[in-house]
Amino acid sequence: MLTKALREAGFSYDNRRRRIGYVGGGQPRLPFRYLGADDAAGPNYTGQPAVRSCCSV
Repeated sequence: MLTKALREAGFSYDNRRRRIGYVGGGQPRLPFRYLGADDAAGPNYTGQPAVRSCCSV
């Protein structure tokens, strides 16, 4: 669902490198609403400290 929404908004996604890209002007529109973040989420896949963002559709 997330990858599809990103591509529909003009983003690219590289699954191997886990990178999101956007080329172009303007401000893209996504069908998500930011709800906040959890700072106790622990390390991410690289082992670096991270937070988990919470969104809804």
